[in-house]
Amino acid sequence: METKICRLCNKEKPLTLVFFHKDNNAKDKFTNRCKLCRNNLHRLMRKEKEFVKKEREYSVKRRKSPIVKELELKQYKKWIKNNKEYLRSINYYHPKYKKLDRTHYITNWDKDQREKELQYFKNNIL
Repeated sequence: METKICRLCNKEKPLTLVFFHKDNNAKDKFTNRCKLCRNNLHRLMRKEKEFVKKEREYSVKRRKSPIVKELELKQYKKWIKNNKEYLRSINYYHPKYKKLDRTHYITNWDKDQREKELQYFKNNIL
């Protein structure tokens, strides 16, 4: 009886339709992977496709519309106007620039401070 070695599991199996699928393009007319390995491979690929599809759906749900972003920005600006004393007390305004938009000169300390402020904003205001 003829045998064939599976390319994935490297086990020698009898060359029959019980262990290998047909492949008319191959020399011996059987696939180079056994049925078990081929089924497992396809199962994994299917799961991966499902995972990617769910991930895409989740990201679409999480995307914010421009209207929501604009509302959040308005709320943030309103909060800044109402809490200037608090911002001064935590040194929100940079002494040199004295502007609310600090993106062009943020340091590590500023980043930490900014995170604290955003946490405070999210917890107390929104």
